[in-house]
Amino acid sequence: MVLAHAATRALAVVSVLALLFISTAGSVFAIESLPEPAEAFPPVPISARAAVVLDDTSGQFVYGKNPHQRLAPASITKIVTAIVALQHDDPNRVVTVHVDWWDLTDSTVMGLFRGERLSIEDLLYGLMLPSGNDAALALARAVASSETHFVELMNEQAWTLGLRNTHFMNPHGLDEPGHYTSAYDIAMLARYAMQHPLFARIAASKRATVQGRGVYPLRNINRFLQYYPGADGVKNGYTDNAGQTLVGSATRNGRRVFVAVMGSYNYVADAQALLDYYFDNLPSSALTGRRAQGGDSLTLAYPRREFRLSEWFDPAPSSTGLVPRHLRMQ
Repeated sequence: MVLAHAATRALAVVSVLALLFISTAGSVFAIESLPEPAEAFPPVPISARAAVVLDDTSGQFVYGKNPHQRLAPASITKIVTAIVALQHDDPNRVVTVHVDWWDLTDSTVMGLFRGERLSIEDLLYGLMLPSGNDAALALARAVASSETHFVELMNEQAWTLGLRNTHFMNPHGLDEPGHYTSAYDIAMLARYAMQHPLFARIAASKRATVQGRGVYPLRNINRFLQYYPGADGVKNGYTDNAGQTLVGSATRNGRRVFVAVMGSYNYVADAQALLDYYFDNLPSSALTGRRAQGGDSLTLAYPRREFRLSEWFDPAPSSTGLVPRHLRMQ
């Protein structure tokens, strides 16, 4: 009995030590694997809780304020929605819409109605310009047959790019437990997305008109595009929980830079302050930071089929498919 008891205690001690080792090793790996910015960028006063500046050409991480903090992203989520749609479907394919904008009253919408026939590209314009939550749901259902499956593809994309502080619960970005990203991760996702010519063209568009059975005049609500010289993308967002969010892209003298701000009180002013400092003070020779990951090109595959209207039930697959009134923001 004594020997058995001693052996049991020894096994317990070994197990505890093993668990501590695994836990410690995991945390050390996570810290060491997170990229850190270059030393060439002093602090710039901004209102955002988190921010990142990335040089596109070199892929270098130039500036960060809480760059890896997990925060609610709001509608900059739609950058990843667009990536997944472009990777897994043909932008020219015409699909039937299984969403009604009326279910999303007080939300930013494209204005879709059930039974409308539009191409994936049309829906991408409705997703990115007016920040249509109805377009996000329509794309998810057309591309992956359900929001649940589509969100799995979104999370798979972030994981494939090595981005470990990102997890999505829906394709539109409305607040939901477990739905988060970091300024660094979403900037990297935007940089990845802007390699696709169609995405880049849509993200830079200030206006567009889409025509199906109805006509949809679309205006880009991203004020960064309107006010910052050289701005050419990509997406803004807002909810009460997330505050103002933005991933912006600007090109000056042939140099493109990405800026991400999260939890901001004025995303245009914050982005302007960061980009102005970068363009005014950092020649390319000063960029000595660690090279960013995730520079692979977008790959495309079209394995999806269109689902008939009769195959759909109105109750949405995700908990925020029908958006609660207090969450009906951008």
